[in-house]
Amino acid sequence: MAESKRVLIISVYYNRENQIEESIGSVITQLHNDDLFLLIDDGSSDSTYNKLKEFQNKNVIAIQFENIGFTSAVKKAICLYSSSYIAIHGAGDVSFPGRFEKQCKVLGGNSKVGLVGTWYEDFDVTTANSFFRKKTLISNAQAGMSLHNPFGHSTVMFKRTYYDEAGGYNSYFRFAQDRDLWCRMS
Repeated sequence: MAESKRVLIISVYYNRENQIEESIGSVITQLHNDDLFLLIDDGSSDSTYNKLKEFQNKNVIAIQFENIGFTSAVKKAICLYSSSYIAIHGAGDVSFPGRFEKQCKVLGGNSKVGLVGTWYEDFDVTTANSFFRKKTLISNAQAGMSLHNPFGHSTVMFKRTYYDEAGGYNSYFRFAQDRDLWCRMS
């Protein structure tokens, strides 16, 4: 395993060649020297991987896996590098400036906080409709998650120690893999 990073940011792509530039650009502008952004191509049949490779630099690495599915791809990517924090950035999503720094400050400033997310805006490209999703603030994670998933998966950052102690993502889950992990982390 390579030297430990502050934040390991993971984005998994499958046949998303047309949704790369703005999404990746929104993260690259926020990277610190000790952050690593992994661009994972999950066996795309289009030119996604070639486009991802164009962004490689000392803090950005493009990796191609055979098509193993989102959950297995994230889990495999996390095993490749050591870090204090892990962040998920959805393929095609745009992270607003300051996202990762603010999340690091919250996680680093409170030993009892293991995971943070953000509000997010959904945008339907077919209808051009947009709406905000306000996730509920919870003080008791176990009670809050019994009702709903309070975190948008592509907005989270969590402490590596909590992830490791919970056993990481469960590859059994194709959907709700995030909620399963949050429940076990809580």
